[in-house]
Order: sequence, then C-alpha cells, then structure tokens
Amino acid sequence: MNKSIFGLVAMVTIFFVSCGSDDTTTPENSNPSEVTLKTIENNPSTNYSFEWTAATDADGDIIVYDFYVNDKVVASDLTETQYSLLISSLDGVAYPFNVKVIAKDGKEGSSTSNQISIADPIIGKWNTFSQPDSSGEIIEVTGCKRMSLLEFKLNGTYDSTPYLEDQGECIVDGASSAKWKYVENGLYEFDAEGIKINVLVAFETDKLIIRPESDPSEILTYIKAN
Repeated sequence: MNKSIFGLVAMVTIFFVSCGSDDTTTPENSNPSEVTLKTIENNPSTNYSFEWTAATDADGDIIVYDFYVNDKVVASDLTETQYSLLISSLDGVAYPFNVKVIAKDGKEGSSTSNQISIADPIIGKWNTFSQPDSSGEIIEVTGCKRMSLLEFKLNGTYDSTPYLEDQGECIVDGASSAKWKYVENGLYEFDAEGIKINVLVAFETDKLIIRPESDPSEILTYIKAN
C-alpha cells in the first residue's frame, strides 16, 4: 500500500515537472520608436514632399510606414523615410488637411508621428506683379501699381487694395472685400457680393497666378508680399 502511494506521488510529481518545463513565456513585443515628420518641399500646384526620422525597434523587427491624410491611408508599407504627396491624388480633400506617419513592426506594434497641418497656399498677402494691358499683352507693372495688394484670410474672405499714382503720390483706389473658397484641383471660387467667378490658381515659387476659368488667357500674376 505504501509503495503504491509512493509510486502515485512520484508519477504526479514527474507529470507537473514535465509540464512546467514546456511552459515558455512569449516575450512582450516592443513598439517602434516615435518618428518626427517634417515638410521638405512645397510645390502647391503639384506636390508636397515630406521626410521623417527612421524608427528603431528594440526587438530588431523590420519597420515599414503608412502615410496618412486626414486619418486615411494614402500610402502603405513604405520602406523609405520620404514621401511625395501629389496634389492630383487629393480628390475630395479640401484645405486645410492634416498628414502623419505611423511606423509598424509587422507584429501589431506601432507608433505615430507628429501631425502636420497643410494650410491653403493662397492664404497671405500678394502684390500685383503683372497683368494684361489694354491690348491683352501681359506686362509687368511698375510704380504705384506694384503696391496693389490682395490679402487672402483664413476665414474665407479677401481684401483687394489697388493703388494708383496721383500727383506723384501712391493712393488707394477703391479698396474692397469679397469671399473665396477652394473648390478642387486648383479651382477656386471668388464671390463679390453675390457675383461669383471661378478662377484657376497656380503657384510658382513665390508667385500666385490667377486665370479666370472663362478666359484662361487673361493671366494675373502676384508676388508674395514681404
């Protein structure tokens, strides 16, 4: 009887020891380190270029990146730390919009970068640079006309302040205010007391180029005011 009990105890002990030796703990997965996102190039008529610091992973996992616009993935599983966002790919996206990057390790570990807000590039002050003359030829303005100013504001309004020369002095020639809004793909709407006009807008370095949609040959060019 004692031998039987002893044998049973021994078998139970061996069973638990054996089971215990197979009980391994899976190491907890580490998230990739956070990355810092920044803008490296602005060409509002064509693209915005971004880069970010490379994420590191304590577990040695391979890191890939997803690029987001307004919390929607527009590029996934990127292996490089740069991305060029084409304006033509932003159908249905209005200014301002937000971008960010999420680093992933393929094991459900992730980290999110800082968020960058892209404001409409038309916002700001612009001096008249060139416009059509009476014959339709595009000429660069000089003198007081060069002081003429368009100021586009965040609240969707803009001020127009034209200047002319009067007895050797530059004076304001009928300032006015109106509304503006971005429509899509370089198309804007200007609204002056209910009179609406659609214009095509392009940006070249420090210049703003405006063409009425109804007559694209009528080109008005403005330069960024200091």
